[in-house]
Amino acid sequence: MKKHLLLSLLMLASAFSTTWALDLSGLRHITDLSQIKEGGYYYIVSDRTKFNVEVTTPKAIAAWQSGFPAWDNASQNKYFVYWSEIQPNNNAFVWKAEKVGDQWAFQNTSNSKYLGVMHKHHPTNPHSSETDMVFSDDAKGFTLTDLNEGEGRWAFTNSEWTSPFTPQRYAERSTYNIALRDGDSDSNATDAETYGYPGRWHLYEIALEEGVEYFIINDRVPAGFANNTGCLKAMSSLQGSDIHPREWGEKYIYWGDFVPTNNGYKWTIERNGEKWAIKNTKTGKYIDNHYEPVFVDDPVYFTLTDLTPGANRFYIQPDDDTRGINVQGYAMHDNSCVNLVSEEGNEEIGYSTRWHFVKVDALDDFINKLVNKNAGTNEITEIAGASGTNIIGTGGVCQSLVLTDGESYAPKKAFTATSAIYERTMANEWGTICLPYEVSSNDEVEYYTISGIENDVLQVTKLATLPAGTPALMRKVSGTGITATASNVSVLTAPGAGTSTAVEMYGTFQQGVEVTDANAYYIKNNKFWQCNTRFYCDAFRAYFKINGSGSPTFSINISNDDVTGISSTMDDKEATMVAIYAPDGTRRTALQQGVNIVKLSNGKTVKTVKR
Repeated sequence: MKKHLLLSLLMLASAFSTTWALDLSGLRHITDLSQIKEGGYYYIVSDRTKFNVEVTTPKAIAAWQSGFPAWDNASQNKYFVYWSEIQPNNNAFVWKAEKVGDQWAFQNTSNSKYLGVMHKHHPTNPHSSETDMVFSDDAKGFTLTDLNEGEGRWAFTNSEWTSPFTPQRYAERSTYNIALRDGDSDSNATDAETYGYPGRWHLYEIALEEGVEYFIINDRVPAGFANNTGCLKAMSSLQGSDIHPREWGEKYIYWGDFVPTNNGYKWTIERNGEKWAIKNTKTGKYIDNHYEPVFVDDPVYFTLTDLTPGANRFYIQPDDDTRGINVQGYAMHDNSCVNLVSEEGNEEIGYSTRWHFVKVDALDDFINKLVNKNAGTNEITEIAGASGTNIIGTGGVCQSLVLTDGESYAPKKAFTATSAIYERTMANEWGTICLPYEVSSNDEVEYYTISGIENDVLQVTKLATLPAGTPALMRKVSGTGITATASNVSVLTAPGAGTSTAVEMYGTFQQGVEVTDANAYYIKNNKFWQCNTRFYCDAFRAYFKINGSGSPTFSINISNDDVTGISSTMDDKEATMVAIYAPDGTRRTALQQGVNIVKLSNGKTVKTVKR
């Protein structure tokens, strides 16, 4: 696995007319004032890309650091604000934003002082240049003006001076140009558009922040675990629960079904250079930096590798091992444990060693992104206290259930949905349906139950309301498809079966269910088809079987009145499996657990899921 340092800056095109060896594209570039967050952490990076001595690292504003020359070195007060090649994860370069009226102040995280104004506030050096920037003990508000609208090239101004401010260069004057202000010797009208303006600054938001609470949520979705409880897995201290009976003691770090309302799942982080300590809110203790970590009283520091820059999805690596930390599962291994040390996984179910650091107050945003990431899978996740599409929250209520046609649906518990919707594109008039919630016939679609068979004619009755989990026939009355909506409904986990003894209907919520019964029938292209060797029934559809002496040739009688245009029954061509593939296209020799792509001898390609 290729690893990048936390907040690593990849070799990509810079946002402002150059290519840095260390780029900032993994961070959020602030291009609108509304994107700045009070309490957020930022790098303040110069727009200028060319200097007297060429280097390929962005220049950023910072506090004085040990080992660097300081202009006020004689007094050792180090009041000046400096600039230098940016050093990721060095607190001297990290600034915390604070709102001051309609302006912004920036507090340095290494010395807790604020970006100040001009030398007239300098307490010991009245002979310094009148444009020299110094630190302030109090928050000084700056007006940020985007000189190139939408590009995030900000001018910092304050009412206490009229000249552009000048952060000081760490090193000797003979080595680098000292000034970062418009009009200095490093900038002129002919090259400014190419190399940038020293008096303009870019803000880049830093992913992790000290002093705020995070959930540490596993990257693997619930379906990726051997015993899918329908809950996200998250890191926590020991929580007493009948669901998680197995425990090895309070000293261990655990993971289990995510309960965001429990303080045992909340953590704060502390920076030390390029590493981070992780502290549990409930215990007040830190995670020890080992392969099998336990809680300790004092902070110890991990390397956090951001595997997807800007996504806050980290590999937590201890110093004594090349693997990720081995977090204990609450329960017995065969109950809920997929090895959380292995990198086994894929883009559909996630990677067990990757952990999302999610701010407690940003959980809803994370959930929405998670659902978008897994869009089309009908993944139903239980997270107490959360809300969102296909999320079962507090009290077993899902605010919004959205079912994707043809994709498997297998929630681990029944729930209620405030709103539910299912859509299917249909070219034909007739089809079958089976949904996990109650729906009603309307001007666009009608539902019919099969009540029996007489003289080779199916007897069907139109339903005003189709009960949840009931397999049925469906007639598209108008439009190019159907939309089945409902409000405040109970939602089932599995379908039921029809009640007729002569004709039995079977519905499915799963992809590609294989049917081999020769007495089974289905609808395709407005015709009945009888199973020959096999056919595959897709999710939210149904088929029926004739018991006794039913004929393979029959029609439908609607409400004992009109005979429909579905009047002939045909044998489907014998369909055998020609080839089996994994979702990524890899050829398989047999059906495997999970999703399989099956190519049939009749030319069809279908998805089938083996449980």
